[in-house]
Amino acid sequence: MEFNTNWFNQLSMSGIYDMNNRVKQNRNMRPSNRAKFQGSNRDLIYAKAKKEKRSSFKKFSDFQVKKAIDNIRKEAKSKRLRELIFLFIFVVVFAAFFIYSLIPA
Repeated sequence: MEFNTNWFNQLSMSGIYDMNNRVKQNRNMRPSNRAKFQGSNRDLIYAKAKKEKRSSFKKFSDFQVKKAIDNIRKEAKSKRLRELIFLFIFVVVFAAFFIYSLIPA
C-alpha cells in the first residue's frame, strides 16, 4: 500500500505561501514605516494629548550638533585604533607561538 503525499505537499506549500504573505504585511505595518515617525511629523504622535502634556524636544544649535558629531567621530577613530593595536599584538603573539612550536626541540 502506497502513501500518497501529494495532498500534504500542496498543503505545506500553501502554508509557506500564506506565511510569506503575513510576513510581508507585518513588515509594512512596522512603526518606522508609519508617517507619524518619519521626519518632524511629531504632532500626530500626541494628537489625543492635551497641549500642556505634550513633550517638548530641545533644539540644538548647528555648532553644538557639529561638535557632538566631531566628538563621536574622534571616539570611533580612537576605538578603531585600539582594536587594530590589540589585533596586531594578538597576531604577533600567535605567530611567535606558532614559530616556536615548529622549531624542533
